[in-house]
Amino acid sequence: MNLVETGKRIMVGTGAQAVLWLLIALSILSVAMILERAIAFLRRRGNADKLRSSLTHALRTGGFARVRQVMEGSRHPAAVVSARGLALDRDGVLPTPKEA
Repeated sequence: MNLVETGKRIMVGTGAQAVLWLLIALSILSVAMILERAIAFLRRRGNADKLRSSLTHALRTGGFARVRQVMEGSRHPAAVVSARGLALDRDGVLPTPKEA
């Protein structure tokens, strides 16, 4: 009997098959997570330079109310954070950085 066959018998006899199935299952799970994250990032993508220019234009033309509208209309992560920060205002007074 050759060395490879002996090693294979020892591994199968000691439960290596369960480890192999576990590795296959975890590999499938990893690929699923990679695909889910790729889809999530593709949905959230956007042009940060365009967002910044629309933000400055909205500030000049309509103030914080217009900025809030522009930020809520965008799905870019920076717009989501900005919109949540602007939603914390109290009668036109924005929160402090610590409150935000």
